[in-house]
Amino acid sequence: MLRRIILEVQREGIEVGPNDIRNYIESDYVRQFDPVGDYLASCEGAWDGHDHIGDLARTVPTDAPLWHKWFKTWLLAMVSQWQNQPSRLYGNSVAPLLISPQGYHKSTFCRRLLPNALKWGYTDSLTLSDRRQVMLAMSQQLLINLDEFNQISPRVQQGFLKNVIQLPSIKAKRPYGTHLEELPRKASFIATSNMTDILSDPSGNRRFIGIELTAPIDTSRVPDHHQLFAQGVPHILKPVGRHTHVEGIDIAAEIAVALGLRVVVDVVECISDPVSLCRIACRSVFVTENLADL
Repeated sequence: MLRRIILEVQREGIEVGPNDIRNYIESDYVRQFDPVGDYLASCEGAWDGHDHIGDLARTVPTDAPLWHKWFKTWLLAMVSQWQNQPSRLYGNSVAPLLISPQGYHKSTFCRRLLPNALKWGYTDSLTLSDRRQVMLAMSQQLLINLDEFNQISPRVQQGFLKNVIQLPSIKAKRPYGTHLEELPRKASFIATSNMTDILSDPSGNRRFIGIELTAPIDTSRVPDHHQLFAQGVPHILKPVGRHTHVEGIDIAAEIAVALGLRVVVDVVECISDPVSLCRIACRSVFVTENLADL
């Protein structure tokens, strides 16, 4: 990129060398640019009042009764994760897991979640065995699609992946760096699979919202991203944590309630929102003791 800038300047007839350009770029004459913050700022106050997030959720055919609510909560948590608040205690700890046969447009749906201005922040080619690559991707990308989730080994699911998905920040060595740095986490996760029997942790897994599709996803129209995020911005500006770990726990409780499972939810003492804390505590109950009926 530096060479390109030098060539463009020289083509304009300005005699400069690499050191001149480098000194200018690294000076305070060049203001920092945050593409994510700039995009969200352009959406603020622009919502037309229509439920665009609900429209996008409805393109996913499923019998899960609370899918629309789960998807909205996850989407807001994803955008909240982009804001780099230093006081964040938890990352976006939940990921939708879309399950269906091949040809149901799961990957297309995932790719279209980000607007064109932020497409650079999407990846579906992460190698989970390379921990350094995963950590750097979580600080540089916006959305990581764990495509073909069924190919992830049980060992990685139960250990590494289950841990990193809830991190608020990451520690990694930058390329050409000499020491570990603590970097803010930006990326959230989504996953797809062609198989149903894939969550292998015998202790349970509340990190993934398993959604089995009943028909192909409707990808005939590209989402109105400007309105989609304009709808979410007012919610995103709420206090940190409202759409991350707190809502993640609540989603886990609702999933178990919907399935008739025995729910045991950890209540975290440092949750600052008393309303959410009360709701979580009330939902953390034994829904049924008849597990043998499942």
